[in-house]
Amino acid sequence: MTNSWKTKDKTMKIAKLTTKSGYTWQTRVNGSVETIKDYFLGKPFNVESYPSEKKSKVIKVEIEDHEIGKRFTFKLTNQINLKAFLQL
Repeated sequence: MTNSWKTKDKTMKIAKLTTKSGYTWQTRVNGSVETIKDYFLGKPFNVESYPSEKKSKVIKVEIEDHEIGKRFTFKLTNQINLKAFLQL
């Protein structure tokens, strides 16, 4: 079995994404660790195949940076739903 985190193209980073529903996937992306995190973390993405449009929020982003040989992990922290909070 090969490690899917490895890539010969060292200019691209590998992002492993986990959604609130538990769906995970990996994708190759260009950009800084910070811009990749900002693009995915906390954003809803479609987690079912066409024609379904079920979206789930990304709650964890793992980024493998081959140029410096490090892996970064970011998790969405618990956020207060302000609208629900104000209705208490």
